[in-house]
Amino acid sequence: MKKVISKKYIKPLLVGLFFSNIATNSVQFIISLYILDQTGSTSLFANIMAIALISKIIYTPLSGNLIDRYSKKILMVVLDSMYLICTLILILAVHHSAIGSVLIYNIIIGAISSAETPLVQASVPLLVEKQNLMVMNGLVSQMTVLSGILAPMVAGVAYQVFSFTTILLLSSLFFYYCDNIRNYT
Repeated sequence: MKKVISKKYIKPLLVGLFFSNIATNSVQFIISLYILDQTGSTSLFANIMAIALISKIIYTPLSGNLIDRYSKKILMVVLDSMYLICTLILILAVHHSAIGSVLIYNIIIGAISSAETPLVQASVPLLVEKQNLMVMNGLVSQMTVLSGILAPMVAGVAYQVFSFTTILLLSSLFFYYCDNIRNYT
């Protein structure tokens, strides 16, 4: 079976990864800012950020198992759908118990995001010829790093301009977009 770089598949893969990472990393950063504003506690701010990273570390090995066993395209759609559903639930829950809700959200989102980049990286060999693997893996890495750099900047500006709930709604739109771009290619 000959594989070729096809814009039909590669562009949605990279665009979906970029926007999904921007939304995920931005929301996780904004949650920490929100907790800092609500409590004034810098240690709680740091702990909330650490929890997101720790959950990624814990769930990464489990993510590898899922990625190896199931359809990569379906997993991408499921992950973006889970981001969307969790963010919509957080919008409803944050009004009742802000700290508890965001803590649980950060753990779940950390777990979900632990699969995102490895999933895209595992998809690349299925889409391109061996001689193009380095280029594509480089693009995936660039999208991941770029989104990691831009997300806190986007989050900081968004947090100054919009309410917490509005930011969550906008993030939900990003997740919906990513879900659709990957689902219909």
